[in-house]
Amino acid sequence: MYEEFFGLSQSPFLPTPDPQFLYLTNARREGLAGLMCALLGRRGITVLTGEAGTGKTILLRAVLESISALRGQVSVVFHPTLAPAEFLELALLELGMRDVPSSKARRLLELREFLFQKHAQGRVVVLVVEEAHKLCPEVLEEIRLLTNFETEAGKLLQILLVAQNELDVLLSRPGLERLRQRIAYRLTLKPLEASEIAPYLRHRWSRAGAACVLPLSDDAIDYLGMFSKGIPRVINAICDQALALVCRQGVRGVWPEHIVMAARDLNLCPAAAQEGGEPADRAGPIAMPAPGRRLALAKAARSLRWQGEPG
Repeated sequence: MYEEFFGLSQSPFLPTPDPQFLYLTNARREGLAGLMCALLGRRGITVLTGEAGTGKTILLRAVLESISALRGQVSVVFHPTLAPAEFLELALLELGMRDVPSSKARRLLELREFLFQKHAQGRVVVLVVEEAHKLCPEVLEEIRLLTNFETEAGKLLQILLVAQNELDVLLSRPGLERLRQRIAYRLTLKPLEASEIAPYLRHRWSRAGAACVLPLSDDAIDYLGMFSKGIPRVINAICDQALALVCRQGVRGVWPEHIVMAARDLNLCPAAAQEGGEPADRAGPIAMPAPGRRLALAKAARSLRWQGEPG
């Protein structure tokens, strides 16, 4: 285990979304404030989107922990691929209702009574729907109707839709105009910029109780950005793999060749990058490292005996 090798109290790059490792860029800090304002301000429907691995879940957990600490009641629906009646039943169960009536009319009456009771207690009720891009239009309409419970002070039920970017396409469909009008706040998480990767790594390294400085060289961080395209989950996977590699080798520093080997093991190496050339896919904010630094990747590729035309 490389944690002991580097004097860490825990692993800094596990894939689990632990809020203590949340790194807030300026944009994410503003987004977090907007989410809190929309939910605690009883605005109704809030949307959090982003491609897989950009950090939606870790940001969500930080938000929900803060809301729970501020007299909020939070429930999460993890299975959105349901019929409208099933979704309403599951939502009520997640809110803590155990004797859910069979009739929809009685379900809505009990929900209204529950929400007014919580409102009188000064509590904010939040229903989070994970994987919301998988919702069907009929369930989305059911969600819109749930926001009809309100007072002069705002909506009684706060709904947070957490989804991949496909939700934006779904919401643009004809017939969902009234739902779009109910959305109070939208936040889209994007991959990290190149300048944000090193601070992100240092933050997680420090949170893990490091007794030494971050062992990644500047060149290694450049190539980490290239292979990960700035997606935090992929950054974590590559770093975890690279640190385990240098631990086995008994060296204290992570260099470009270690990043290359880790990316190769994770099947993240584009064919052109294996030979030190331009990657075929340059999507995302991370550009290929400067030509001088490309030489390190080319040498690493040759050391791994990759086959192909010279880079």
